[in-house]
Amino acid sequence: MFEQALGLDDSHINYGLAERPIHNNCADALARLRAAAQHAGFELRLASGFRSFSQQLTIWNAKARGERRVLDSNEQPIDIVPLADAQKMFAILRWSALPGTSRHHFGTDWDVYAENLMPANYRLQLTQEEYIHGV
Repeated sequence: MFEQALGLDDSHINYGLAERPIHNNCADALARLRAAAQHAGFELRLASGFRSFSQQLTIWNAKARGERRVLDSNEQPIDIVPLADAQKMFAILRWSALPGTSRHHFGTDWDVYAENLMPANYRLQLTQEEYIHGV
């Protein structure tokens, strides 16, 4: 179980239940959530599900190198390249978990969106702004 919590073991993950990998025991919960969303007019999709330690590390390192956006508390991009290591770490931690601490490692935390509310050719950002205004 310890290795699962760290994202080092995916024996608890099913790669075929949904468009993203999720915990083996989550199929019924996801089906109920999708049915409720459909009833409310939303086509619920998973933007992310299980993330391994190495996947989280890839995200983290790309942000630390300035290759992926890092956002401030107002969701505005910041340049972290000139920051000291500790400042970079805290800037990244605002919106991203340290590898080994992400709840995505369990496969029970998902980022969701309503596919029918997304404009054509829109690239999902997974920001609060999107959720406040309906994506």
